[in-house]
Amino acid sequence: MRLSSLAPWFLALGLCFGRSARAEAQELDDQTRSAARELATEGSTLYQQSDFEGAYDRFDRAYQLVQKPNVGIWAARSLVRAGHWVEASERYLELERTALPEGAPPDQVQAVADAAKERRELLGRLPSIKVIVEGADASSVFVSLNGQLVKPALIGAKQPVNPGKLLVKGVRGEQVVEASVELGEAQFREVRLVFTGAAPGRQPGAAPDPTGPSGPAPAPAAPVVDRGANLRLYGFIGLGVGGTALATGVIFGALSASDKSDLDAHCPNRRCPPDYHDQNDSYGTKKTISSIGIIGGAVLASASAVLIFTAPSAASSQGRGVELRGYMTASGGGVLGAF
Repeated sequence: MRLSSLAPWFLALGLCFGRSARAEAQELDDQTRSAARELATEGSTLYQQSDFEGAYDRFDRAYQLVQKPNVGIWAARSLVRAGHWVEASERYLELERTALPEGAPPDQVQAVADAAKERRELLGRLPSIKVIVEGADASSVFVSLNGQLVKPALIGAKQPVNPGKLLVKGVRGEQVVEASVELGEAQFREVRLVFTGAAPGRQPGAAPDPTGPSGPAPAPAAPVVDRGANLRLYGFIGLGVGGTALATGVIFGALSASDKSDLDAHCPNRRCPPDYHDQNDSYGTKKTISSIGIIGGAVLASASAVLIFTAPSAASSQGRGVELRGYMTASGGGVLGAF
């Protein structure tokens, strides 16, 4: 729309804020009407200065205050000029669906009709894109367009986008695949994100074909496992845990001893007055923790020490019957055994 056409629209805009409008759904207070008029005036100035982002901000604020189609349409037009065509089409649709009261002012009726017409024109200009994921299950890939996450239901489907440069990114585990495209008016592009290799937790059918032109590929050599190193590792871990338990037992033992001396002074014949009942309960808890920590820690530390000193060397561990391996995942860790 040409800038010269703004004048009659803002004349109507000023009239819709006036006290004499008889078809308003509800009366606006003077402060709201004045604030909306000021915002619309700022939006008009910014629009004529080609600051369409700023113009949208002012028109949208004014629209939120008065809910008038002839204000909201300028917010939509600002979005179009700023390049946010998808957002503008949704704003036009909102205005197109506005239910005006009977006898509404002509400028508001015209704004609703213009919103429907301009939306149809805009839809014919919208560029679109289809993102296709290859080499991986689409549900295992996070896809984003210019940093905005794409819903899984839209992967492999055509979707409208704003014109301009578009960074398409797919992330699966540690693997990232990117593609950059630039779309103009009414253009359509199909972007393929091709993943290679197996994702964590291989999907059925994802394994490569072991047969080649010369027949089946030779089986890989079995890795040499230093079982003694694994056993020593778990021995050191157990020694650390046992030492911690022992230290905890000693600390709680000292605390319980302190409580006992205090209770002995105030609880003759092991009968405590009410004021010392809580302290007596606390003493019992600390004593229990101390016993468990000292006994359990000593047993674990002793067993771990034996494991460390009796673990076989790397040479002697080959071919033995027991193998222990540790593993760590995002959800935790543990030990695997093989015989």
